Amino acid sequence: MKNLVFALLALALAGCVTSSGNSMAPQASTGFLGMKSDDIKVDTPKAFAGKKDVVIGSFKVGFVTYNKASQKAGGGLMGGMAGRATARTTLNGVNDAQMQKITDAAYADFTSMLKANGYNVVDRSTITNTSEYKKASVEKSPQRDAESVLVMGSDVTYFAPSGLPLHGKGFAFSNPMMALGTIGGKTGVPVLDVEYIVNFANADGYGGSFRNSAAVNVGQGISVVSGSRVTALGGQGGTFSTDIGTVSLGQPVYSTEEFATVAEMTTGGEKALGYAANAFSAVLGGGTSISREYTVNADPGKYEAVSKSVLSQANKKLVGTMAANR
Repeated sequence: MKNLVFALLALALAGCVTSSGNSMAPQASTGFLGMKSDDIKVDTPKAFAGKKDVVIGSFKVGFVTYNKASQKAGGGLMGGMAGRATARTTLNGVNDAQMQKITDAAYADFTSMLKANGYNVVDRSTITNTSEYKKASVEKSPQRDAESVLVMGSDVTYFAPSGLPLHGKGFAFSNPMMALGTIGGKTGVPVLDVEYIVNFANADGYGGSFRNSAAVNVGQGISVVSGSRVTALGGQGGTFSTDIGTVSLGQPVYSTEEFATVAEMTTGGEKALGYAANAFSAVLGGGTSISREYTVNADPGKYEAVSKSVLSQANKKLVGTMAANR
């Protein structure tokens, strides 16, 4: 009987995972000492100073198709058993053709935004025929199940605009950043490298070393994630270099417009197995956990419209910041 009570208590420590299915705003991004980050971050503003001519070297949009959100409790002040709450969310109902349309629209909007802010957008042929550009590594578009440091624990599918290559990471001279930087240094025209990531679900919750429980709440919500950026490459970087500058989102650009229905996919059998495993772990003095699976079933038209809208807002913020530093 004592072991049973102990096990039930441990199950409570695991916390909970919930979803109302409603739209949620993403949590604010934080930086040093947990302080809220600026809406827009500018790294090396001198790289943008006096620059009117630009050429777009690389542009890609990544679409998150799978999310994992997790919170862990450390057992409270007394150092008891830890609990973990995990929510896994999958996007359904959006196909490659729609993601390509969104990417093409974002690229056209970005180009128009540059011109509206007084930039002269140089034709890409001025860089594509160079030996440096031809060395830059290229991936097949779309690039599926990729990983990004901007959305840890998620799967991302990257698209390049129609007719443009999707540049990969590469090494040495095949690294696109190095190749584009070399071109920018030779021509004196900054080469722009653009990366956006569009998320479809948000999560909040609580946990931590000094809590004895953890919780995760998930909901639908389209956003361009913090860290999405435009980098101007006017040469090679270095400790004192002012040739490379970046403007990035310090906070997500998001919409709370609903575009989907959210369904829990965790079966009764899976829940029962989880409870049994937790009870067994608790009896042995171990930690407990709870995990839930959700599917966000998107309305394709709404997903496309909202994604285009938030990407256009991101373009406006980042290009406007570039121009303000010119």
